[in-house]
Order: sequence, then structure tokens, then C-alpha cells
Amino acid sequence: MVGILATIELSMKNTLALIPVVVCFSLLTGYNFMSAQWSAPTAAAPGDNTEAPVNVGSTTQAKSGSLAANIFAATTEMRSNRYCDALGGNCFTATSTVGSAIGVGQTWQNVRPNRTVNTTFRNTTGRPILVSIVSGGNNETIRVSADNVNWVVVGVAGNYYAGNAAFVVPNNHYYRVDGNPYAGVPYWSELR
Repeated sequence: MVGILATIELSMKNTLALIPVVVCFSLLTGYNFMSAQWSAPTAAAPGDNTEAPVNVGSTTQAKSGSLAANIFAATTEMRSNRYCDALGGNCFTATSTVGSAIGVGQTWQNVRPNRTVNTTFRNTTGRPILVSIVSGGNNETIRVSADNVNWVVVGVAGNYYAGNAAFVVPNNHYYRVDGNPYAGVPYWSELR
């Protein structure tokens, strides 16, 4: 029994010796918090606040910087003043797209007096045009080119019988109808 009492007495002495250490540590920690530097705000609220994150709420949100996403989709509608390609170099507005759609603000014109087969023409209207020809049945070959060097056949009109063909020519592209120069193309109209 004497051994147990000696152990308890020794344990109490060790515990009592720790009390001043704990008190000093607590005072030093409290002093550190009390002497911490506080700086006043740089502007009245809400100025200089951190920007609010984009969230899933139902209210309209605005973001002044770029927003990047691997997939960006809208379930009902998406609005923007401008739409651009991935690099941001080729941009257009919704009104410029609608205003430049083929047929909007354009009229059909009989250009036959100014057109001949085997001659190259260039669309310089600033927008796509639609060309429509009626063949005299002489196998006219219709070609389009972006550079007036590399040509693509986009159609053949009239194979021993009268026929017609229509094709779109993008702005600044070249186009031609190749065929028998004596038979020609009796009707040549363009939506421009």
C-alpha cells in the first residue's frame, strides 16, 4: 500500500509541476492573438469584395471576364452580343448573321446579257449569292473556286436535253459555266 501511495504522490507532484507551464503557454497564445495586426478595409462595402462565384441559382448573373468550359450548353436559350470561334478571331453578331443570310435583302436578277460560258466571274457583293442557269442541253459544267486556281465541279446541267442547275457562290469566290460557246446558256439568273 505504501508503494501505491508513493506513486500517487509522485504523479501529483508531476501534475502540479505542469500547471505553470500550461498557464504560461495559454498566456503567450492569448497575447499573440491580442497583438495581431488588424487592417481597415480599403473601400466601403461592397467595394473591393471578392467577386461572387458563378452559381446554380435562378437569378441572372453577370461576369466581366472570360468563362471557359469544356462543354457549354444551355437547356432553353443562350444569349450574347457576339459569337466567336475558339481563338476569338472570327466573331459575328446575331443580327449580322440574320442580315447576311442568303435571300435576305437580295433580289433575283436576270444577268444573262452580262454572262457568257467559259468566262470566269467573281462574287464581290459582300455576301453569298445563288446562281441559277437553264442549260441548252449541251452538258455545261459548273465550277466554283476560292482562289481562281483550284476549281471544284459543283454540277453539270443538261445532258443532251435542256436542264437547270442552281448553286451558291460564297463572297469573293469565283464561278464559271463551261460548255459549248455557240449554244450558250439561254437563262442565267442570280439572287444577289
